[in-house]
Amino acid sequence: MRYDEFTLEAKGCFVTAAHLTENSTIAARLTMENHTMTTTYSIVGSGYIGAALAHLFSRADIDVSIANTRGPDSLRPLAAEIGAAVQPVTLADAVDADIIILAIPFHTVTAFGQTLPD
Repeated sequence: MRYDEFTLEAKGCFVTAAHLTENSTIAARLTMENHTMTTTYSIVGSGYIGAALAHLFSRADIDVSIANTRGPDSLRPLAAEIGAAVQPVTLADAVDADIIILAIPFHTVTAFGQTLPD
């Protein structure tokens, strides 16, 4: 596995991102004044693409939440199959993540955005 890394230093903050080229997953970590804050990820959509992304996050041992319009109970079997790195959550919880991946049909993006609070 090969890593391409870069570091940006600004005002005492160090941002490091590593791109795992083997499975096209990105892992990021923000370190600020000796405190490490882990970036949170969520996937909205649990079809073929959302499930495939959840598998990639799990293989890279990166925690990710997954949500759909049917609620977290409908995702528990998928999460159990994939592994402990994948946590089913509500849509409201999913949009609180640092990075949100929309794995939904393009024509539903507007309707999804209108269901969210400002």
